[in-house]
Amino acid sequence: MNDLTKLLGGMGGDSDAAEGDEEGMYNMLEKIMESLMSPEILKQPMEELRREYPIWLAENRGKVDPNEYERVEKQYEYAEKICKVYETSTFPACLPQLIDLMKDMQTYGSPPDDIVKRMTKDGDKGGAKGLQDMCPMQ
Repeated sequence: MNDLTKLLGGMGGDSDAAEGDEEGMYNMLEKIMESLMSPEILKQPMEELRREYPIWLAENRGKVDPNEYERVEKQYEYAEKICKVYETSTFPACLPQLIDLMKDMQTYGSPPDDIVKRMTKDGDKGGAKGLQDMCPMQ
């Protein structure tokens, strides 16, 4: 843990965090979350998800297990809520609400593979493909 705090402290965070100060570490993690959930990073991919879910739901009604269908419907509801926060709230004041919604959405798992594939196809301009390019898996 001490190595992690030193590493994170060296990333431009509070110097107290590098010394293991819990408050400094919390502040630094809060800044990281604010950055990752900023409209510039997350809004467009969430809007793409919001557009893709109704397509998947229409194509798969009656074709997939009812529990799976309900799980995806819940994801769609949360994508709607998250997009609405981005559209109607001021960032970063809405960050706690976004974090709560994202945590709740994650309880329903990952989006269906079909949605992920459509969002990351080569022809995509920015959005999920752009995020994938910015954060390649090792």
